[in-house]
Amino acid sequence: MAAALVDASGAPVESWAETLAEQTYNLARAPAAFTRAYIVLNCAAGSGPVMRAAGELRARSAAGNYYISIESASIRDNGATRVLFQADESGAIIDPPGGIDLVTPLSGVTCTIEAASVVGGPIEPLPALVQRCRDRWPALSAIPTEARYAAWTRQCSTDHRLGIQRITTAPSEEVAGQVVVYVADAGGTASVEQIAVLQSYMNARRADELETVAVVAAESLTVVPSGAVWCRAGSKAIVQAAAVDAWNAYLASIPIGGEMPNHCIRCSRLEQILMDAGAFDTGSLQLNNGGVGIDILNMGAHQVPASSALGLLDPAQMQWSEV
Repeated sequence: MAAALVDASGAPVESWAETLAEQTYNLARAPAAFTRAYIVLNCAAGSGPVMRAAGELRARSAAGNYYISIESASIRDNGATRVLFQADESGAIIDPPGGIDLVTPLSGVTCTIEAASVVGGPIEPLPALVQRCRDRWPALSAIPTEARYAAWTRQCSTDHRLGIQRITTAPSEEVAGQVVVYVADAGGTASVEQIAVLQSYMNARRADELETVAVVAAESLTVVPSGAVWCRAGSKAIVQAAAVDAWNAYLASIPIGGEMPNHCIRCSRLEQILMDAGAFDTGSLQLNNGGVGIDILNMGAHQVPASSALGLLDPAQMQWSEV
């Protein structure tokens, strides 16, 4: 039945795939998720204390992403207060830690954003829903297989809104009879809290089995693009915004271990993304200083790509000009 969720070419049929998944497999398509991050509010002496209810504080990042507070804030005078914010829009919104503008007018209060505690994501892709439907078929073996562990991971991530999108399994090289499940979210990492929820989920389902399973975060490989980009006069900001979104989406789509069959990230995709975003021309593009003209950045079997702090907007690596 799972095969019925795709057409002859293997592509999901969106018009009725959700209905079939829900009625036949009792699986609902996971909705879009929102990025969450703590913002530190620094209050100058004599400007506090300040009290604000959840939803009353708004901030805007340098990339133009808006965040709204989702918990009440008690900002003490001459001190710093951490408040949890959520992105206005769903999706894999990733802003580097650092300064952020407080849109809500508060005299004497400045703020900085920390790394995202939860990276959002779009509505569950149909191929992922199809895979969860396939996962409903139990393995013939009475012993959990590596595929079943991956299925449990996907289901746990969906149930608990963990945002874990990339999963791979392998026999442990250190512990006999143990399977290691490597995981990562859209940002190329997995928090201690995410790992703990997944491990508990696994333990509850294999308590009577002889084989053990360990959930670990995939090794993050920071990808640093460099080179030159030329844009038409007056279009640089628009091109940058489109390119950053597309580049982050590309990195988030790469599975653990890299693109097949070469287990890599391709510099040619960076050039394509820049040109599709509206760039006039590019030059000397490379990844991690691997050399101009070198298309492939090799990855380890358990590595997952993550954007550098500033990514395509790092002035030390990417030179943007208008012509």
